[in-house]
Amino acid sequence: MSSHDKDLVFLILQYLDEECLKQSAHMYEMVLNGYWEEAERYLSSFTKVEDNRYSIKIYFKMRKQNFLEALDNKDQEKALNILSKDLNVFTNVDGGLFNEMTQLLTLEDIRQHESLANYGDTNSARRITMIELKRVIEANPIFHGKLNFPTMNVYQSLPQSVDNNAAPSQASPDPTFAASTSLSTQSNESSQASPDPTFAAITSLSTQSEDEKPDISGEVDDNPVIMRHPQSLPLPLPSYVKVKKISRLIYYNSGDGILALGSNGVHLRRKWPTDDDLNQSGQATTMVTSQLWKPKNSLQLLINDISDNGPEVFVSCFALSKNDSYLISTSRRMITLFNLNTYKVTTSRSGDKILPPAPAATCIAFYPEDNNIIVVGMDDSTILIYNVPLAEVITKLKGHSEGITGLAFSSALNIMVEDTQISVWNVDKWEKQKCKFLQMPDEKMQVVLSATYIQFHHDHTRFLVVHETQLAIYEAKELNCLLQWTPVGSVSISQATFSCDSQMVYAGFVDGTIFVFDASKLELKCTVGCVIEAYPNAIASHPQKPT
Repeated sequence: MSSHDKDLVFLILQYLDEECLKQSAHMYEMVLNGYWEEAERYLSSFTKVEDNRYSIKIYFKMRKQNFLEALDNKDQEKALNILSKDLNVFTNVDGGLFNEMTQLLTLEDIRQHESLANYGDTNSARRITMIELKRVIEANPIFHGKLNFPTMNVYQSLPQSVDNNAAPSQASPDPTFAASTSLSTQSNESSQASPDPTFAAITSLSTQSEDEKPDISGEVDDNPVIMRHPQSLPLPLPSYVKVKKISRLIYYNSGDGILALGSNGVHLRRKWPTDDDLNQSGQATTMVTSQLWKPKNSLQLLINDISDNGPEVFVSCFALSKNDSYLISTSRRMITLFNLNTYKVTTSRSGDKILPPAPAATCIAFYPEDNNIIVVGMDDSTILIYNVPLAEVITKLKGHSEGITGLAFSSALNIMVEDTQISVWNVDKWEKQKCKFLQMPDEKMQVVLSATYIQFHHDHTRFLVVHETQLAIYEAKELNCLLQWTPVGSVSISQATFSCDSQMVYAGFVDGTIFVFDASKLELKCTVGCVIEAYPNAIASHPQKPT
């Protein structure tokens, strides 16, 4: 390993030791959450299916469980694909068992088969599979001598900085692995290439060469920060939710869950359990996976009305009340208010729906002083101040030149700020106080019609402006631009947000990268990997945890 790799691995090992996580659960998390393809890719770095009978058993158990889950989810197409491609290689080992699994395709419920009468639910089945995998891994000679945590002095001196841009010179085992047991970084006996020690999530390091890096770096600090706790946890969508992308994402104000809005109008609620020893607070964490939350004895989903026959292009938007009890959302023209406690659509006292379907809403916010009042920006450039229980428009604000895409409130200044043509409104009388156009980079003057997002700083006297061409921080009274950062080249900003203490800005780009900025200077501190297949379309920061 290069000295760079050793430094990174050391940081991870020190963290695991200090947090009493000597039996890290990377593989464990993948299995319990059903990331079967990812688990196989990871495992293939250490052993192949044909290595020995233990390896055959490991791969068979994982693929079999993936097959059973597809059947249990009524996804016959996926199950057939797994059977024909993934499980077919085991016919020479046990043809009878393969034929038995083929028969399961004809059953309405896999539990109708005698051998699966006690199958139970998916989570229970995954736990049983994990226990069996752990035993086989420990018995597999390929892993002998590699499942013990290395002996080391965790308090040796550390380098002052690490170069974020250096690519690893050699692949080596990721110490944050193993079926409840950790692979030692001291052994290089395996002939297979092993996972890279650079870590993902908000601390990911890019493994691209300098020539491959997109030219959007801006001003980079000489000593970019590497954050202390390298953790990430992917949350895949359930198979029954047919959604192409996540349009909006938000944390609960309590910090114990997240809410996502899919491009198909389906809302996904994920909450963290409080009965786990690693996370008794129930707060959002990467140490424990969240659970897709639905009301008891119900498969009902929160779904926006997308049945209108209008144009295909609409802005999806939603807002959460301060007490996390109400959600107002739209994915087309019809705005819906959901009661998150009862999972029902809330109407006005007269039984009316929330607002007429036209013009279309382009951004929504709850009025901070009264959850009964919502503020809705429309695509006809008006802003409605609307009383939900009474089903009446309190006032309609006009004077904007384009559709409204961003709204934010300052409790300190008692004002509302809205987007590209940045306007400040007094919320007592709903009178416009000041207006100024967003300062556009000279070469990008034509790009003014894309969405602009507004978010107030923690002090409520400054606000962040996010546009595809720039990040900027304005002071709210005179609308003076204090700081501005623009990407070099043609790559656009997709979304950005303050951390909860407003010390950092997290920004996503359409090339797949995420940048972390020091908000006081809008200086780049570090980058977060590069996703090839997708890009960050929505980004949210925890309401209590800045990092």
